Amino acid sequence: MLMKRLYEDNVFGRISDERFASMSADYEAETRKVKERLGMLDELLASYTRQNRDAKAFASLVAQYTDITCLTEELVHTLIEKVVVHEKEVIDGETVMRIDIYYRFIGKVGNENGEALKTQKTRCNTKALAPSA
Repeated sequence: MLMKRLYEDNVFGRISDERFASMSADYEAETRKVKERLGMLDELLASYTRQNRDAKAFASLVAQYTDITCLTEELVHTLIEKVVVHEKEVIDGETVMRIDIYYRFIGKVGNENGEALKTQKTRCNTKALAPSA
């Protein structure tokens, strides 16, 4: 609408050709910026929509396992996409082994250092999850 009126003002001699060219260029630049911003917002919305859908899918998957008392092979395969085990590190004289757990639909939980998922010192019984022959 603004461009149409600006053009009409130029045609009827209310503004000069130089002023028309300057204002027209400004409007065109603004239109490009708005279109770029709209594209970015559309991508962001699509990303949030995908995350929301994945979170709902994970919630419905987890709902089946509300009273977990034992970690079974079936449960691990159902809820976990992959487990990344890092090399041992010695931090402040203590041996530490980082493990990243990537859950289905939602990915890794916790921050980069695993701060949200620290556990007590434990020994893992690897036979509990070993496949039976």
